[in-house]
Amino acid sequence: MLRLVMHYHPGHLVDSYQHVADTLCREENCKGAEIYYVKAGQYTSALKMYLERNLFEDAVRVSSGPAPSYLHIIFQSFCFYSTLNSF
Repeated sequence: MLRLVMHYHPGHLVDSYQHVADTLCREENCKGAEIYYVKAGQYTSALKMYLERNLFEDAVRVSSGPAPSYLHIIFQSFCFYSTLNSF
């Protein structure tokens, strides 16, 4: 399906990637969802998905990879505040 969208409606490709990623996320297929979130440029959605499931190692990987540098700052802030709330 994505090949057809890519060929006939390239303007809708990012939305299609987002839709596939959201579907995979609902099905608890986080690795698959991450692939399509990254293709759609939605690094924050991938980061949020991992943080909601307490998969911090994957969240670190997403935030320190090709993602924009502000994601790493957001993730560090989240870790800092979550450690404060754990006491």
